[in-house]
Amino acid sequence: MYTVPLQDLLQMEVLEPHEMLKAKGILIEFDHTRGKAAFVSHQWVDSAHPDPDFRQFRVLQDALRHLLFSDVTHVPLDATTEGAWVNLKRLSVTDFTSKPLSFWYDYFSCPQLESAVSGEQSNLAHAISSIPAYVAKCSFFLALCPVIDSPSMGKVFSAATWSKRGWCRLERICRELSENGSWILIQSKTRLQLLGTPLAFPSGGSVGEGEFTVEGDRAKLLPVLRQLLMRKVRFFARAQDLVGYRLLLNMYSVHLRGLSAEPQPELLADFEPDSRCTSLLTHFLYENGFQSVRSVDMAGFSPLHYAAVGGNPELVRDLLKQRADIDRKTRQANAEMGLLQWMSSLDLSIFYHNNDVVQVLLSARARHTGGLMPAIVLAAIQQNVEGLRMLCEQTTHSPLTRNLWGFTAFECACIYSNGDLATVAECVRQDRLGDKKLGPLEFSRALVLSAGVAVGCTPAVVQYLLEPWRPIYATKSSSNFHVCGL
Repeated sequence: MYTVPLQDLLQMEVLEPHEMLKAKGILIEFDHTRGKAAFVSHQWVDSAHPDPDFRQFRVLQDALRHLLFSDVTHVPLDATTEGAWVNLKRLSVTDFTSKPLSFWYDYFSCPQLESAVSGEQSNLAHAISSIPAYVAKCSFFLALCPVIDSPSMGKVFSAATWSKRGWCRLERICRELSENGSWILIQSKTRLQLLGTPLAFPSGGSVGEGEFTVEGDRAKLLPVLRQLLMRKVRFFARAQDLVGYRLLLNMYSVHLRGLSAEPQPELLADFEPDSRCTSLLTHFLYENGFQSVRSVDMAGFSPLHYAAVGGNPELVRDLLKQRADIDRKTRQANAEMGLLQWMSSLDLSIFYHNNDVVQVLLSARARHTGGLMPAIVLAAIQQNVEGLRMLCEQTTHSPLTRNLWGFTAFECACIYSNGDLATVAECVRQDRLGDKKLGPLEFSRALVLSAGVAVGCTPAVVQYLLEPWRPIYATKSSSNFHVCGL
């Protein structure tokens, strides 16, 4: 793994490719016994060069100087992590300065100028397949996401666009499935946040559902992601972490959406069907290590919870036929997976966009009040448009339903939209069909929260929230603006 030391990185004035920096002796082969490494995930802002004007990389340099050479003492946690997981700690600056620091960045850490050799896998291809190993070797993961306009590509890059890129999603999932899943979002010289859970920054989909400039790259990531997932599943099994094992095993199909239609891998094939249940249900219980459909593990998860994570509606129907407790809630939160305390099977199916299962559970009259988060708020956070629509049409939920912290589903849809307005627009549409109506105050609160709390707030969100009430705002006095939250 080739990296550039901190001192050399801060002195750069132009981004040069791997081969040139290697010839200059700036690249070093990383040795964990001599220091720590940071993995830098970013977007290419030009088709031929990651950062031709050096604007994005300069933000990285300025942010590192601000973090390491000022009076800053720590990287603050994002608001979601700090509010939902009070036991997670901020990242101290001394963690960066205790040992020499070097950086992995694709353009100078991977070969760029070689031509493909017929019949052989190129060094670049080897480097791509090694991304999970590179991320695992790095003590820190930095998502470099400043707002950068690119005239050559006709778009503006930001944290919102980074979250949609397939390659960036792969790098992020590699980090979240590593030993330390937290990562740092850099949006400006002084705006750095430590994201301690996937719930803090929903990506809106799997790696395969991300955007790719070269469509063929999508297929390249399948074996990399599959190997990563199975390695982590086996790690949980060896560590006897049954909750982690069961969650990730059942999330296999969720992570591979858009990449492959293959079924969950056979880890335990030597089972004998039980005549009392269907073969599918027997296999599921055996592979997940449950004795019966009403068993509960130490975290409060039942087989029905894990089936809701996996998203197989036939399996969920079989469990319900065997009198599985449809409304049982989990006991423990799981920050590594982004799961809150007291989640029902309906909450989990909404959370993972398993809407076929959502329909099965709603038809079976599952309760939808939830624990910390009502199901509709989870749908808004996870940008599950179809799930939100189903809850509004088949339950008493509305876009004004609040979670334990007092935020409505509409506000959460705006906060976590990352520039995708589909869920926000669905909230407005459903509100118009119901008894309660979203007014200037609700739009104003959503605007303030989106600008002040959201990590991926975009101009599109601001424009959408301002537009319906622009004539009203224009007639208000300054004091009334303050009352509205503006």
